[in-house]
Amino acid sequence: MKKKLLFIVLTILFLSCQNDKREPEIQPTESPVNNIKTKENPLTKEKNVKKDFNSEIITFLKLMYKNDYAIIDLYPQENYYSPYTKSFSKIDLNKITIYGNKKIEKYQKLYYEQFDVVLLEYNTKKSAKNSFNLLKKMNQKVNNDNFETDSEIRKNSMNLGVKSGGFIFQNDQYIISLVKRCSGNNLKNISWKKYESKFIECLKLQDSTIQVLYGRCGHMKFNLIEQKF
Repeated sequence: MKKKLLFIVLTILFLSCQNDKREPEIQPTESPVNNIKTKENPLTKEKNVKKDFNSEIITFLKLMYKNDYAIIDLYPQENYYSPYTKSFSKIDLNKITIYGNKKIEKYQKLYYEQFDVVLLEYNTKKSAKNSFNLLKKMNQKVNNDNFETDSEIRKNSMNLGVKSGGFIFQNDQYIISLVKRCSGNNLKNISWKKYESKFIECLKLQDSTIQVLYGRCGHMKFNLIEQKF
């Protein structure tokens, strides 16, 4: 009897232990792929930012006029007009902006010596380069002794400021023209070399070599030069 009772007790204990054995619950884990956050490459973002020289030119103007400067949208608006821009190609041209002293705002027709900087923006770098190449070709005709005999060349070159001199170059999709006057500049009339270097510095183009259509007062021609800053 005792053996039978012991057998029953052991059987009950065995069955009880079997019921307590449970499979461990598997918790779902989040895939490590889902935890990875895509970071935007700052270099890629910077490449997509369109270069705009407007703020840099304003920095240059403030050296001469403080806050007494003017920005005039010459093209495609038609509120102002300047013979100077007739020498530039209008193909794929987006806009033309003139910068100078605030006094120029009262004139509807603006001549070369009245302003300080002209910025021509094309839709592509290729279009800006083509426009600059046309200026270089015109310059070659002027320098080939056609200035006095060809009235059209003379007119275009005079509009371009050949009498006063100039400093014209192309960068990316822009053509930038720094005006020069025989009467001097408005930056305390420093030397033209220092004036040009200060302009390039404001544009943040220092430590670069630039191909420039360069003219001096009274020389009646432009020279194409490679200038390092």
